[in-house]
Amino acid sequence: MTTDSAPNDPQILREEIEQTRAAPGETVEALAAKTDVKGRAQDAAARVADQAKETAHAVQEHVGDAAHAVKEQAAHAADAVGEHARSGAAAVHETIVDADIPETLRKPMPRALLAGAVAALAGVVLYVRKGGRRS
Repeated sequence: MTTDSAPNDPQILREEIEQTRAAPGETVEALAAKTDVKGRAQDAAARVADQAKETAHAVQEHVGDAAHAVKEQAAHAADAVGEHARSGAAAVHETIVDADIPETLRKPMPRALLAGAVAALAGVVLYVRKGGRRS
C-alpha cells in the first residue's frame, strides 16, 4: 500500500470514518467542559472543601497534641507548687515551734476560748449595768 492512495480495504475505511467522527465529538466534549462554568466551579469547590477538611483534621491533631502537652505541664507545675507549699508550711511550723512564743499563743483554740470568756464576761457586765431583769 502507498500513502498517497486511498485505502481499498472496506474495514480500514470504516475505522478511519469512526476515528474521524470521534475526533470532533471529543473536541466538542472538551469545549463543552471548558464552558461548563457551574460544573468547573463545583469541582473547584469540592477540591477546596477536601483541602479544608484535611487541614482541619491536621489542625485538630495538632491542637490535641498541644492540649495534652499543656495538661502534662500543668500537672507538673501543680506538683511543684504543692511541694513548695508543703515545704513552706513546714518551715513556718518549724519557725513557730523554735520561736520563744508562749504555748497559749501557739495554738488558736486557747485564744478562742479566752475570747469567748471575755465576751461572756462583757455580756454579764452589760446585763448587770442595765439593771438586770425587768419584770
